[in-house]
Amino acid sequence: MGRMGGRFFKPTVALGALGLAIGLLAGLNVLISGIPTPGPIVGVVDDWTHHHVVFSNPGTAAQVLAEGRFEQWYKIVNDPRYIMQQMRRNPMQRAMAMAPDFAARMALLQPPIVVLPLRIAKEPPKQILTKDWNVNVGPIGVGSGNFPAKFSFNSAPSCSDLAVFNTSEAGSSTSATVMGITNLYGGTPAGELNCTGSPTVAWAYNTSNGDATDKVVTSVVFSLTGTEIAFISTDGTSAYLNLLRFESTSGNGTAYASPVAPATISTTGSNYVTCKQGSGSCLLRLKFTVGNDTISSPYYDYTSDTLWVGDASGNIHAFKPIFNGATGEVGTPWASTGATTALASPVYDGTYVYLAGANGLMYAFVAKTGAKYATSAAITSTTAGLGITDGALLDVVNSVLYVAVGYDANHDSGVTQISTPSLATLSEVYFGGGSTTVPVFTGTFDNSHYVAGGTTGYISTCSSYGAVTYFNPIAIAGFVSGARTLYSNVAGDVDEEVANAAVVCSPQTEILSSNGDDYIFLSVARHAHVSTAPTGCANGAANACLYSFQVGTSSGYTWTTAAAPGYGFKIPENTQTASSTSGIIVDNSASNGSNIYFTTNATTNGSPCTATTDGCAIQVTQAAP
Repeated sequence: MGRMGGRFFKPTVALGALGLAIGLLAGLNVLISGIPTPGPIVGVVDDWTHHHVVFSNPGTAAQVLAEGRFEQWYKIVNDPRYIMQQMRRNPMQRAMAMAPDFAARMALLQPPIVVLPLRIAKEPPKQILTKDWNVNVGPIGVGSGNFPAKFSFNSAPSCSDLAVFNTSEAGSSTSATVMGITNLYGGTPAGELNCTGSPTVAWAYNTSNGDATDKVVTSVVFSLTGTEIAFISTDGTSAYLNLLRFESTSGNGTAYASPVAPATISTTGSNYVTCKQGSGSCLLRLKFTVGNDTISSPYYDYTSDTLWVGDASGNIHAFKPIFNGATGEVGTPWASTGATTALASPVYDGTYVYLAGANGLMYAFVAKTGAKYATSAAITSTTAGLGITDGALLDVVNSVLYVAVGYDANHDSGVTQISTPSLATLSEVYFGGGSTTVPVFTGTFDNSHYVAGGTTGYISTCSSYGAVTYFNPIAIAGFVSGARTLYSNVAGDVDEEVANAAVVCSPQTEILSSNGDDYIFLSVARHAHVSTAPTGCANGAANACLYSFQVGTSSGYTWTTAAAPGYGFKIPENTQTASSTSGIIVDNSASNGSNIYFTTNATTNGSPCTATTDGCAIQVTQAAP
């Protein structure tokens, strides 16, 4: 490894032409991982997986060579998810580079990426949330705990950027199962990127293939090129892997209530490949060998072209290849936990696949073989409560999983930190008094956690304690390795009441804006509680709210403006107390602020989307005052 490092980093060795350098680096990647790099990054994906698998600062090439961990470092900086994370975060904050040699190594690894200078112009704080548009995606929406998916071409905002939404509704001639919306920067306020007109339904498909009960109730994921999506559908008895090559031409559906079936529907991977060689939309609908799935979203690995997903019976399914060949299921199924339990969404660190179960356990499987590697100790009791209902948040660089836990008989609600891959070391931070019926979804890190390499900073949580729901960031330092410790008031933490009832918070989403401000977004479906003005929301059971919290400085989690920690935007309330809005996708593309994408959700049919009803795909702009 030292010889390999010397060859590529010794100053006296000329690399020659850039193409030769890239070829050498690609060859090194094959030597290290046995898998070629997936090719240049042509755009930036933002789907649920990018909110669950993240990378803190991996260090510099010089540091990792000195510490003898070059191989791990090289895998990380070659990982498309790491590269896209940098592409998302660097335009938001030019002054924040994850490692001092980031620009140099990115120039070698991904020549299409342009890393802009680190000088930025200070902008006014982005504080006021205003709605740009809403589009009908059916009465239910993406679903509580799920995320829309977004693709930005060439890492820069474009009028052709695409946001994709599942509808959670059974497909029919009047109800789409998946929809794509483009021209995202049109509408009001006008003039963003010079995109004229209003947001447009690029396509709306009924993918049920005649199955009257088939629906898509978990999150959609994009291919690396942004031309295909993968998703799981269920008819209540069986689950299906769906791959869709969509088209935006006429004849591909115009609205939620005016969908079409894909032009060609295949049930074998080879027929899907044949379809993609021609024109028109193509759908692969491949039934799981066993099992059903209602809570596990698919995880797609760009490098190995493999997809993993859990089912409701404790099985893990693997499909390969996905977008680069004839898809088929690996194994019957690929692996099993040995327990009959509903599995949440998987995450992958390059070696192991991790899944949490409703039985309160976390499992690790060897990605290359499907062998069970480890089972954790009980993370939460299921004597009273829901167990674990959401996928873990994985910090790949530090090999740590963070698991959101709702109420249980032993420890109440909180977050568990687990060392990977052994799953043997558990350290927990609990708040107490959680609800036995309201699930808790995964939080997010603040910017200081990324900058410091994952050893400091905060992780946010949002859960109910009795009859109140709080947004509650936790200091990473508050976790005590190997100990089960009750923390009721961790020094430096901030508790902000967001609902005056036990309601579900959406997953939290963090964005580092281009002027250096760090924000976390979340929403509640009803019973909004706003203790400090200014805000766009009102207190009360009939009020739902999208909250924007400004994090503050990297030295501590303090509100930048102490008297006004949160800014809100009133959204259509949900009549279902135990539901919530979807996860929130945020970009920094608007000329006057950040764009936020989400759907309002319901659990029963309601009116078509209007300004005051459920089932809206909404874009909100966080504009400067």
